[in-house]
Amino acid sequence: HRVEVITTDALFSPATPDPGRIAESSEEIGGVLVSRFPLARRTHAAVRAARRLRLRWRRGRTAPRGALAHGPLGCRLAVAARRAARRSDVVVGVAAPYLTVHAADRATRGTSSAHVVMPLLHLSSADVPEAVVRSLRRADGCTASTDVERDWLIAHGVASERLAVL
Repeated sequence: HRVEVITTDALFSPATPDPGRIAESSEEIGGVLVSRFPLARRTHAAVRAARRLRLRWRRGRTAPRGALAHGPLGCRLAVAARRAARRSDVVVGVAAPYLTVHAADRATRGTSSAHVVMPLLHLSSADVPEAVVRSLRRADGCTASTDVERDWLIAHGVASERLAVL
């Protein structure tokens, strides 16, 4: 199999104030091509500032988490994902609540590529953004790490016949 990983150049979570940057834009690791694309850092800073203002306005109450809580990922990454989807049999979106699950869903629309999801949900720590839940429902296949995660996915509309527990 030929495998390519398309990801950001962030060293840490894109949700952090300084996600850092991995210098190598492309490298091969164990026979797998890893292509890294820049985060939309300026746009992300504006989204973070708006989120802080919203939290301040709500006076300490938790702000609802949207799809942009961990992004935006960047246009170059989106274009690369779309190009990869056109030439691939399968596109796997990994690690919700990050936007990669949603990005993989968007990239495969109108292509013959299957869309598979490994969401790795952190159900006890946060709500899952609705955009990610919609992408999970549309996926051709979905993995769950535990029975609890499987039950949550089914309760949120993922067809049980498209689920596999790892």
